[in-house]
Amino acid sequence: MVIKQTEKIIEHGIGIQEINFLISDNYEEIFNPVNPIITNIFNLDTKKEDLNTEDGKFAIDELSFSCLHTACKTDNDIKAMYFVLDSAKFETTRYCVVFFGSIDLSNLFFLGKIDAKFSGTDKKWAGKNWEYIINPLREYKFSAMSFDMSMLEQCLISGNIYKIENNEQVKIDNLNDRWLANDMAEIKNHFKHRVFYWRNEVNDKYCYFSPLGNLYSVLNKYLEFSSAILNEKN
Repeated sequence: MVIKQTEKIIEHGIGIQEINFLISDNYEEIFNPVNPIITNIFNLDTKKEDLNTEDGKFAIDELSFSCLHTACKTDNDIKAMYFVLDSAKFETTRYCVVFFGSIDLSNLFFLGKIDAKFSGTDKKWAGKNWEYIINPLREYKFSAMSFDMSMLEQCLISGNIYKIENNEQVKIDNLNDRWLANDMAEIKNHFKHRVFYWRNEVNDKYCYFSPLGNLYSVLNKYLEFSSAILNEKN
């Protein structure tokens, strides 16, 4: 399913900039939406940017947006809101993308995965006077990490990692587990003990050894393990 919202902003009183915001549970469909649910209940708030030193320009790492329940006027609006709220479930994934202009890769501004944690603030209570069931209507605030960052966040060094198998959570090896597997074979391949300090006195000799590894090789191994985790998990 794909949710689509289109805004048009008048720039400097003359030009019009079209912004397309899409949310989907399917990574491929988000770039080629078929019969999307049209809505207008989301508000793009802020973004965090880091300088991409290779290109000399800023790359967006996180996008914040909100959804207002009181803005829901149609069944499609309600579907869109609950579709995003489902991102809190462990077994669901919600991708989002922002295009500055038409839906085309050349206009891609942000691509990310919606965080499972979000907040809500009551804006209206729909119950009658003295009613104990208040049916609150809320404003929900969400955030989405850039796609590559959200993927790497799943690859924990020492924490528990789970995948869904037959509708159940199944634990898989984290990064440390993979380093230590097979009698620490990978650690032995990437780290060597070398003398790093030698002290020679009249009657005493001290020799200190340190496990040294090539940083480039070690980081590549971390990424290789991360790739394996993502393949197992997703």
